[in-house]
Amino acid sequence: MYWARNYIGWPTFSSFQPNETHKIFAAWEVKRKVFWHVTQNVDSLLTKAGCELLSELHGCSARVVCVDCGYKSLTREELQEIILKQNPNWTAQSNTINPDADVHLTEEQLGDFQPPRCPRCSGRIKPDVTFFGDNVDRRLVDFLKEQLSKSDSVLVAGSSLEVMSSYRFILAAQQLKMPIAIINIGRTRGDHAAQLKISTRCGLILPHIEINS
Repeated sequence: MYWARNYIGWPTFSSFQPNETHKIFAAWEVKRKVFWHVTQNVDSLLTKAGCELLSELHGCSARVVCVDCGYKSLTREELQEIILKQNPNWTAQSNTINPDADVHLTEEQLGDFQPPRCPRCSGRIKPDVTFFGDNVDRRLVDFLKEQLSKSDSVLVAGSSLEVMSSYRFILAAQQLKMPIAIINIGRTRGDHAAQLKISTRCGLILPHIEINS
């Protein structure tokens, strides 16, 4: 049961804080050296770092949406309290946590867990994220292509670009004849389009890049 697993993983997942890379991108935004950020991650760490010019391509796990009526006024923290009230005596432990706050629980651990429902229509709710196999909202894709057309270059940091949801913007930048730089450990799907490729951790190279204000 997804919400039981996510309920156990959420306290750890939500406690994660921005690293130096996130903070550097936020600082570049303040200096107006970044026109727009796009992230594939759903952890809200760029937001925590202070980034405001940002689109979360695959959504954000800190938000919740109703599958049935579209209600979006419930935060993940509020949902945690609702789940606790519905399951005051239920608890479980897991030693591993996935990047989306999911953990592994056995059927025995799930027990009589009661999943949360939408407070408006009692419908099904899910994190406001794009799960594997789902499509990114076309309106967001169109918006990001418009933002791309207003930019002068593209920097890819820490992404293999394997999924089409991100790779499509490399193809679009290539058509616009934009300079493309990629920082990532190992190959990426967009290496063929990059004028500069640095194969290393972002945290090892970004602090050494000086951008004048």
